[in-house]
Amino acid sequence: MSDILNNKDAMMKEKGQLVGGLIVLVLMSTSCKKNYTCMCTNIGGPVDVFTIRDTKKKAQSECQEYYEKYYGYYWSETFCKIK
Repeated sequence: MSDILNNKDAMMKEKGQLVGGLIVLVLMSTSCKKNYTCMCTNIGGPVDVFTIRDTKKKAQSECQEYYEKYYGYYWSETFCKIK
């Protein structure tokens, strides 16, 4: 009887370790939200500077969308990028 209980305890411990490992793996693979600065500049210097709190990929996309909305015409000397 004690062998059955010991095996059951060992199986529960292994399952707990597996679940814990999976949780750590998932947390490590997700991107953390951070503050990124989108800076729009032209030859005269900075024009617009603002902060975006998101993942780096999404912050870059938002900065690019901002550029396209406000400065995206072909004669513009302004560009925006994440700093």
